[in-house]
Parts: sequence; structure tokens; C-alpha cells
Amino acid sequence: MKFKINSTVNYNDIDLNNKILLSTLARLQQKAATLHSDNVGYTNNFFVEKGLTWVLQKLHLKINRYPTLYENYEFITWSKGAKGYFAFRDYEMIINNETVITGCSVWLLIDINKKKPIRVSDEIVNRYTVENVDSMDSDIYKFKVSKDGETVFEKRYTLRYRDFDRNKHLNNSVYFEFIEDAVYEFSKKNIKEIKIMYQKEIPFGISDVNLSLKRQNNSLIFQIEDYAAGEIFI
Repeated sequence: MKFKINSTVNYNDIDLNNKILLSTLARLQQKAATLHSDNVGYTNNFFVEKGLTWVLQKLHLKINRYPTLYENYEFITWSKGAKGYFAFRDYEMIINNETVITGCSVWLLIDINKKKPIRVSDEIVNRYTVENVDSMDSDIYKFKVSKDGETVFEKRYTLRYRDFDRNKHLNNSVYFEFIEDAVYEFSKKNIKEIKIMYQKEIPFGISDVNLSLKRQNNSLIFQIEDYAAGEIFI
């Protein structure tokens, strides 16, 4: 089953160049996944009462075109099933029959008390109604972060109370705020494609993080205090 959000790009969704923010896209993919779960009866409270929570492990986004102010869009997501500890979810953003954004992701279902992933049961997977359709050609499932390359940019960011989610971890969208800011400050370019792998959560109480960019061929490798790292194409 595919789940759709119909909405409009608003003023607080865009940057100074009238293009949708990468952090807006990150919030949209998170919102769509949450609402899809709510729709099939797996609310956040359902999992919390069982001592469980979903955690995003990997995300691959490709921007074919940046949406602009007041464009109406469909943001679509669907489950692609699970294997062992890993659950898979894809995304599309469509404007006037044009696919402007595609994405795919890998999720873990975490035991909150043990702080360890558990196997995703068939009972959980089946309620989402799996769609065996790929939004894009991606190697995100096997993606590993390379640490090679020359450091070309570094910047320290101060974390705020509002940056943390219910799990007392830095919200996924905040990573994208930092990455987008650093890449634009370094290159004055918009990101065309990004792969991110969350290696360890940044817990509430951490006051500052350091983001570094390394150049590698036609891409940039980013790292945030050894907690999150990935690859950027600009």
C-alpha cells in the first residue's frame, strides 16, 4: 500500500534561492513514514508501550529538481518489506506528473531498554502491505562510508533543545540542516544527491558537534563527530 501526503511548498520550507530545503525533505520523509504507520495502526505510542522505537539507519535521496514556493506536490511512501533486523522504505515526490525527488531508506526496530535492534516480524511487515517497487536505482543497502579524502571544510555547530526528538536523540532533519549549510558555505552549490548512514545517535546533553567535509573525486564525504557520515554529490 502506498501512502500519500498532498501539500504545498510553503515559505518556511524554502531557502534564500526559493528552493525547498533539504531539511524540509528530511522532515517530509519522516512525517510520511510516521503517518503511514499511524494509518495501519502502528502508532508511536503503540511501539513505545512495547518498549520499541523505529530508528532510521540509512537514507539515499536524489534531487532531480528542487521544488519552489507554492508548488503543489504529492509525497508518496511505501514499505518494501523487511529482512532480519532491517526494514526498507521508499519515497517519491511528484509535481504535475514529474518525479522531482526519489529516496530509499533502511530502518531498525530498536528495543529501547536494551538499546539493541530486534528482528522485524512478519506480523509487523504484513500490515503495511509490501510494494515491491523501487523508487530509484540505489546501493544504499550495501552502502558503507569511505573515510578517504582531503579535508576541505570544517565547522562547529551548537545544538539546541529543539533539535532533539522524543527519543532524546538529535532529530534526523537537523543533520540535514548542518550538511546543507556546510556544503553551501563551502561550494555555493545545491546538493543533487546524498547518502547518509547513522552510525550512532547523538544524545541529548551533547552541546556541540563538528562537521567536516572531505573531497573525493566528484563528491564530498561528510562526518559529524564520528556519529554520522555519508556521501554528497553536488
